Amino acid sequence: MAQVIIRNLPDDVVAGLKVRARQRKHSLEQELREILRAASEPSRDEIIADMDRIRAMTPIGSSERRSKRPVPDYSAGRCRIGSRRRMTSRAS
Repeated sequence: MAQVIIRNLPDDVVAGLKVRARQRKHSLEQELREILRAASEPSRDEIIADMDRIRAMTPIGSSERRSKRPVPDYSAGRCRIGSRRRMTSRAS
């Protein structure tokens, strides 16, 4: 793992981080790792922008082909929910 040294942090910033870490029952080091990890992950807006970019590159016809897949026919009684006894008792 890498190490990072940050110099010349104002005392009030460090004090605030220590309070935050204490409230979460973390060490200052652990709290700083979590803050930096969260800051390095893409934001929701960045993820949505990537999805829009990928969607724009997708050919229009591919979504039409997916929609023409056959849909299973469950009307013939092939898919039963619950036991037969419960199904017949409800019908009575």
